[in-house]
Amino acid sequence: MWGKTYIRATAVIGIVSAVDADKLICDVAPVNGDAELLDVRLQAEVSTHALLVIPKVKSAVIVLQLDDSEAVVVACSQADKIVATVDDAHVEIEGGKVFVNGKDYKAVLGDILQQELNKELLRVSTIIQAINTAAPIPGDGGAAVVTALKTALAPLITPDYSSILSDKVKLS
Repeated sequence: MWGKTYIRATAVIGIVSAVDADKLICDVAPVNGDAELLDVRLQAEVSTHALLVIPKVKSAVIVLQLDDSEAVVVACSQADKIVATVDDAHVEIEGGKVFVNGKDYKAVLGDILQQELNKELLRVSTIIQAINTAAPIPGDGGAAVVTALKTALAPLITPDYSSILSDKVKLS
């Protein structure tokens, strides 16, 4: 990382004044009034993205100041974006949405569920329609059964699955 096994560091509590997400740095104004810390790293090593938290401007942070020129954010009170990568799994959270491994979660799982629920709705609706349009043969006792079924089914509400999908979770 910095070529040393042990590094003496100072913890600084501050408020984020600026963020450059492309460069993975931010500027932090210490709450004790000391000079602003510029170009504070958002992660220990820029070459890896195991866990990256991009803090919101004006959020509180804890910074480890390693020396006069090196500092890194180790915690923040609010994030604009979180990126986590473990082996082949990649998760991003940004703007209230979750993206996983480059695929649209809603399209992969939600649409399949909605398709299957719509098939089931069609199946049940067809059965109900058959009962409601049945013409029993006089004297076979079917008229009482059909009447009882129609009475039992009449107050039932047809389910609406149209809003089962969420735009909050996406695999992109």
